[in-house]
Amino acid sequence: MNDLLREDQIEAMTQELDEAIEALDAQYGPIRVSRQNPVELLPAAQRAKLEQATGETAAQFWPRFKHAAHDDICTEGGFIHDQWQNFQDIARKDLVKVSAGILAGMGIAVGASLLTAVVPASLWIFTALLRIGIQAFCDEA
Repeated sequence: MNDLLREDQIEAMTQELDEAIEALDAQYGPIRVSRQNPVELLPAAQRAKLEQATGETAAQFWPRFKHAAHDDICTEGGFIHDQWQNFQDIARKDLVKVSAGILAGMGIAVGASLLTAVVPASLWIFTALLRIGIQAFCDEA
């Protein structure tokens, strides 16, 4: 997974992810759990980047992405699962790395498409866990 991205790319994506999360917090406040549709959680600009990188609409991509991320998020011992259960948060740098691995495992081409998709995918995981909760995320998978 570490070979997918260079350290400078990881740092830049982490910064972009932090800024996107801060913008969402400023816009919506620190809402924890709601019953919002996961596809609606991704801001339009991030959704457009993801759709460009994957060639699918967000509504088409979400079920495949959620399935691919399931073990990391829903299984005890999964990287995201354990951080979220312990801290109700995840280190953004780790989330960028895990998201890159999930996307590459889904067949998103390493290169421009992967680089374009990592931040939206990371933001999607973070906001889904924050807004719909890990239990609801996992129950629906």
